[in-house]
Amino acid sequence: DESALVDALGSAEGLIFMAMAPDYSGFELEVQVNVLGVDTALKAAIEAGIKHVVHTSSVSVHDEGRGEFLSEELPLDSRGTYGQTKGMGEMVCMRHCAGKDLSVIALRLYAPSPPERVQEHCGKAKPSGFTTFRDTAAAYDAALRLTDHEGFDAVFISGDHTGTYVNCEKAAQLLGWQVQDRCPNIC
Repeated sequence: DESALVDALGSAEGLIFMAMAPDYSGFELEVQVNVLGVDTALKAAIEAGIKHVVHTSSVSVHDEGRGEFLSEELPLDSRGTYGQTKGMGEMVCMRHCAGKDLSVIALRLYAPSPPERVQEHCGKAKPSGFTTFRDTAAAYDAALRLTDHEGFDAVFISGDHTGTYVNCEKAAQLLGWQVQDRCPNIC
């Protein structure tokens, strides 16, 4: 409900869009939330005078069979409907940024998880992309504080501090964000 969103945003200075229809919830619901919901939220943000939005996206916008995610410039080529609709949500963000005074940072999250879940993946041959909730929250905070940003940017957010599986260099450069919860000392 766009008008209810405009009212709810009141005098907010920024918006974090976190709504999502989970994978396997059905294509219609995934489109309704991950694409049309983004559109409605951004229209409301613009009407409320908000200039900066942090959008929740996913590494799933890419073909997860590729084995590594070294650049946000990889094609949006997900094979699943969840990743496809999250990619379409990013396209909606880009469209709203074009020619408007709106900034959007899309956080392409990799498996936000409790520390215990991240710890389970420590010491394995392949680095894990799982990200602690604390590191994920720090990424949202950094992205929301980037008020001088213009246009659209997507950034990987992952617990892979080595950068060999998921490269978070752009998050470090743009947001000043780095993984804090590293194996084996995850808090």
